[in-house]
Amino acid sequence: MDIIKSYDRRSTNELNGKIAVLVVSCDKYADLWPPFFQLFLRFWPECPFSVYLISNQKGPAYHDVKLYSSVMTFPGQTIC
Repeated sequence: MDIIKSYDRRSTNELNGKIAVLVVSCDKYADLWPPFFQLFLRFWPECPFSVYLISNQKGPAYHDVKLYSSVMTFPGQTIC
């Protein structure tokens, strides 16, 4: 985060759209999303980048967090 803070606002805006925060998880760990996003927003409240959560089917109820659902199955196996 210090790297991002070292940029001036104009440079950060130039990076917006090229950089995103990607949180990779699965529905099994949905109970950990509230504390994670609470701390994320507390310590980086003005994150200038898009935030994405990849999970199986469940989605977060957080402002400005976009969801990508991905149901992955293999014969005889379940993921997460």
